[in-house]
Amino acid sequence: ALSDPSPSEEVFRRNGPRAVILGKYLYIDGGYVSGPAAPKCCTTTKDTFAIDISKSWDPKDAKFLKLASETRKKGVYRSGFVADENKQAIYLWGGRRDIKPLDRQLWKLVPDGNGNGTWSSEITTGIAGLVSTESSAHTVAQGLGFWFGGGINELTERTSNAAAIGTSVSGYVTYNFTAKTWTNHTDVPDAIKSPWAATATYIPDVGPNGVIVLIGGLSSTNSPLAIDFGTIYLMDPVTMVWYNQKASGHLPARRMDHCAVGVQGDNNTYEIFMYGGARDASDEAGKDTPFGDVWVLSLPGFVWHQADGAGINPRTHHACVRAGNRQMLSIGGVNTTGSDGMSTKDSLPQGLGIFDMTRMEWKETYNADAEPYATPEIIKKWYADG
Repeated sequence: ALSDPSPSEEVFRRNGPRAVILGKYLYIDGGYVSGPAAPKCCTTTKDTFAIDISKSWDPKDAKFLKLASETRKKGVYRSGFVADENKQAIYLWGGRRDIKPLDRQLWKLVPDGNGNGTWSSEITTGIAGLVSTESSAHTVAQGLGFWFGGGINELTERTSNAAAIGTSVSGYVTYNFTAKTWTNHTDVPDAIKSPWAATATYIPDVGPNGVIVLIGGLSSTNSPLAIDFGTIYLMDPVTMVWYNQKASGHLPARRMDHCAVGVQGDNNTYEIFMYGGARDASDEAGKDTPFGDVWVLSLPGFVWHQADGAGINPRTHHACVRAGNRQMLSIGGVNTTGSDGMSTKDSLPQGLGIFDMTRMEWKETYNADAEPYATPEIIKKWYADG
């Protein structure tokens, strides 16, 4: 049966959850969870929750429906969590466990359309040669799941190679949802060869096959480690050919563990909104304080604009999705990467934030009937001015 968390399950923080939209529900999975009874870090939750996005709600009243499926016994932190609309299924690969890594498995959640669903382990071909990672950049395109890079540690992967612990993995893996086969890919530009805590966003209407855009994160082959926002890396998800494009505008500071969502504009443009993230390790001044700003990258102009610089809700290790046409929903996260990040209650009710991408401002409530997304005026003006 479905259930709402009882008062004893009140949540202070969800650190490193993952979230996707499928049908009329937002699905939230995993991460470290703290509350009044256990305010310190950390145990990973195995729970998956659904929130109905076909109805409007105030974040403090949003109902977290807990899926009844107990098939998946272990919780994971910073997994690769993707939804395939064609299969009407959600897939989970990788992530960090509490005590020791599990055998490599691809988990599949089949929702029932009413806020419940069933987890099972998918039988796949080609998984033996892969490496299970945390904090991959992940997305779905052209019938494939993509997981780029990610980090290895003793809680993600059973390995006898001590040198591999604490490094990021080069290349990326794909999973064919129909054939149920994995493929490992090594042909990646040097600057993003081993991305860790980056984001991948699929843009369907660019070129014949669409493109995947990789932004932010670290790469262990780089110096400095954090990937610069001045060059945007794109990949055709069918030919697997990479391209890069110089970006203009005021560039965001380098970061990792941010979140990003993409949305088709009304002006033959496509915008990627990026929120928050942790600072580059070389940024000593504010190293424990995440960013709270929102940025927007517009294609085909490859121009950055700061959408919101107030930074009222700094956070990292959060998840974002697009819902209700023009809204970016932020889920979970912590406001410091210091030791007390889990012990303070989230300033956002139930850890839910709502950002209107057209008006480029934070909202108090989620509107299921919001008007369609329109490219923000500041971006339209940039294109009009040539």
